Amino acid sequence: MGEAKRRRQMAGLASAMDLELGEKVLRQAYQNTCQAFDLYPNDMVDALIASYRGRNASLDLVAKNNPEDSVACRAGCSACCHQMVLCSPFEIFILAQLLLSTRSNVDLEGIEHRLSEISRLPLNPHARYGRHATCPLLVNDRCSVYDRRPAVCRALYSNSKASCEQALTSGGGDVGFLVHPQMLSSAMQVGIDSALRQKRGLNVEPVEMCGSLLIALQDFNSSLTDWLNGGDPFADFQVRRTGSPTNAQQVEHVAARLGL
Repeated sequence: MGEAKRRRQMAGLASAMDLELGEKVLRQAYQNTCQAFDLYPNDMVDALIASYRGRNASLDLVAKNNPEDSVACRAGCSACCHQMVLCSPFEIFILAQLLLSTRSNVDLEGIEHRLSEISRLPLNPHARYGRHATCPLLVNDRCSVYDRRPAVCRALYSNSKASCEQALTSGGGDVGFLVHPQMLSSAMQVGIDSALRQKRGLNVEPVEMCGSLLIALQDFNSSLTDWLNGGDPFADFQVRRTGSPTNAQQVEHVAARLGL
């Protein structure tokens, strides 16, 4: 009984510490994004890139401080790159801006073709898990946009390469992932989304990457203008359970609770 009680107390303490850290990280991400707005008042894309860069640096620092024996991920392993990826709209524009400014027309045509093929699959995680749903941005088992990969990819760290590969081969299964990076990433995302929503009135609903990126690549300026005006250029690729609150509603609730 004594040991069980001690473990419950330790678990409660860890939860409280995680909550306190999460709120601190959330507030910092909110403030950093607001500062980026002030730094680039006439260029929203540059402001987003600045905010994105700060978030990525924080997540990379978390990854660097993970004990080496707890993380199985290594360069060249890509078992996790065969599933549906959800992004913030601003991540879509940052990815599109990178591709449009660094890839040749021939390369872009190939990327758009692969994005189109994936976009035809049903919009649910089960239909988009497996080698038939390989990320169109994966090249020779390496992420071709690694420095700007979405947060969901950046914060995903497995503790078993064998489990990842077995799950991919069998079409599913249990894979152990480190919780701490994902918790911090989620807190940062809420902080960024709060700034986007509170200060600019922008849409912050998560969207499926392939279909949304295809839209942004084919008509970047129009889709960006729509979003900056409060529109939703990727509405067809939103994934949300019926009856669940929207991301905007959740973000506004957290912002109100924390006084942002």
